[in-house]
Amino acid sequence: MSGTGSDRYPRGDAGSTDEKLVEQLVRIAGKRRAVPAERTHRVREAVFAEWQRSVADDRRRRITKRWTWSLAAAATVIMGLTLTSWKIGLGPWAPESPAATVESVVASVRLEHATGRGGRSARELARPGMTIFSGEQFDTGPSGRIAVRLASGQSVRLDNDTLLRVTSNHDLLLERGAIYIDTEGTADRRNQVTVRTPFGTARDVGTQFSVRVSGESVRVTVREGIVELDHSAGREQAAAGSEIELNSAGEIRRRTIPLHGADWDWVARITPTIELDGRTLGEFLRWVSRETGLRVLYLDASTHRRTEGIVLSGAIAGLTPTEALAAVLPTCGLDHRIDEGTIVLEARDAGTGRRQ
Repeated sequence: MSGTGSDRYPRGDAGSTDEKLVEQLVRIAGKRRAVPAERTHRVREAVFAEWQRSVADDRRRRITKRWTWSLAAAATVIMGLTLTSWKIGLGPWAPESPAATVESVVASVRLEHATGRGGRSARELARPGMTIFSGEQFDTGPSGRIAVRLASGQSVRLDNDTLLRVTSNHDLLLERGAIYIDTEGTADRRNQVTVRTPFGTARDVGTQFSVRVSGESVRVTVREGIVELDHSAGREQAAAGSEIELNSAGEIRRRTIPLHGADWDWVARITPTIELDGRTLGEFLRWVSRETGLRVLYLDASTHRRTEGIVLSGAIAGLTPTEALAAVLPTCGLDHRIDEGTIVLEARDAGTGRRQ
């Protein structure tokens, strides 16, 4: 069979043949017309705009990634600080602000901090005048007692073997032992004192009261006013001269208690000393009455009038209120006796030292 018609392009390498074919087609097509300048400009602008969008998207992705890692790191730090604050008893948002001031100390009382504050060590002995911050804890040990004044105004005393954390200037956590609170002169209900215990929470309603945690129960004893005790099963109230005991089984016991005597003796032993200079005898007697729960009775009106005019001087540091009473009254020409919860005052004969 003849191959003359099919041998227009000689056989040989396939690549070489294809190149010749392309070359021939280009010659046949002739010279291409130039692309209009306007179209070239539009294409360049479109490509440039797309490049800008791509760069911006990439930058946003990098910034978002950095912020995500930063926020994650910040959240980790906050979580760590929160957990630490819970461990040390501050709660997650407790302010590190002054919550109380130490007024007096008997024997030694240990004060514990989460960390050293103001150059103070994490554990030290409390002393009069010391500022107490939220989250700090008292441990009175077997022989210590302490009196502090909350920043909200209330007087607080702690008995032997008491462990108490001051969580704020009106919120206290009592883990064991006994606390006494006098809210005289603090009528602002926003600063109502709360004493939390493992068994329930006691709140004052303008009062003098004590809370004692021991074994498997809590006892709330009221000298003046009313105290509310919230617990898992509801709320109880105790009025002056009564006591509520709540045990771990949720059982409630009530009893009547005197406003003075053995139940309150420990409070008198840690009563902050008052300054006598410039006070009247009447002011002094009202202080003794409030601190002891004893009433004051004058045998005659003239003796009563005399007390408001007598101005005192001197010091009673280290004396309990009843000891101070025995020391001060003779210097004012008065005798006294304590009879059934009452301080009975009698005038002395200045010449013989005998009662009139």
